[in-house]
Amino acid sequence: MTKQFLITIGDDPKALFGAKFVGEFFRSTTDIRLDLLYIAPRFESGEMGKDMRLHDISLGLSKIYSRMGEDALALGSDILRDAGFSQKKINCKVMHRMQSTVKDIVEYAKLGHYQTVVLGRRSFSIFEKSFSESVTNEIMGLHIRFPIWICKDPEKGRRNVLLCVDGSDASLRIADHVAFILDSEEDHDVTLLHVSREESGDPEIVLQQVRQRLTDRIPEERVTCLVLRNRAPSDAILKEADKGKFAAVAVGRLGLSEKKRTSGDYIGSTPIKLLNRIRGAALWITW
Repeated sequence: MTKQFLITIGDDPKALFGAKFVGEFFRSTTDIRLDLLYIAPRFESGEMGKDMRLHDISLGLSKIYSRMGEDALALGSDILRDAGFSQKKINCKVMHRMQSTVKDIVEYAKLGHYQTVVLGRRSFSIFEKSFSESVTNEIMGLHIRFPIWICKDPEKGRRNVLLCVDGSDASLRIADHVAFILDSEEDHDVTLLHVSREESGDPEIVLQQVRQRLTDRIPEERVTCLVLRNRAPSDAILKEADKGKFAAVAVGRLGLSEKKRTSGDYIGSTPIKLLNRIRGAALWITW
């Protein structure tokens, strides 16, 4: 099955962390299609009236940002081609903002039926306020149903995925996502991490349930299990991610203790702490 990714691209040539992470992470590229998206500012205003000077300024700025977007997309495409992706499977698009950048990315992703949306540092900073507040006008009602990869500053050379599970429905969905992504990526193994807490029940039951979902697609020898005890799950996860030099940390948006708070697109406390503090690894979140 073809894996379809939407990679958001910013205009800082020194960043482009989303494209860099994807290029570094994957070795098997034949079944992956990549769409690169740059959202340019829109300068039209209802206050311009018949003042043609303002219209000309607006048109000029739009053209400047379109060119910046095209240059950034070309750089992103070069990074991916150098990593082994075929140009035939890389599509680039400049889109002028219609609503807000957050809403435009979400709506575009829905239309494209992408399995994953990859955010670099610039795109993440736009999403960050929405992610950091449990109920915001920006994110509520968007009904995100696709996984998001946040690549703030991934460290080159890292391998493998740290999959964090607690028995919640969200952690089962992230397990399915990891299995889908890694079924043809033999260079990456998976470590199941369970931070034991009273409400999560028997760790062995939790891990066995997830392990079974993974091994339906991934050989058993590529899956290991780890149980830790810590009152602060995010601290344990970050410490293990850094110790093991994992390329990605995968979590569900809502933990078992927060399962009753399912309205809107609320994100649990552990993913938010990871969002704010993770360094070196990408963060994968499913809804």
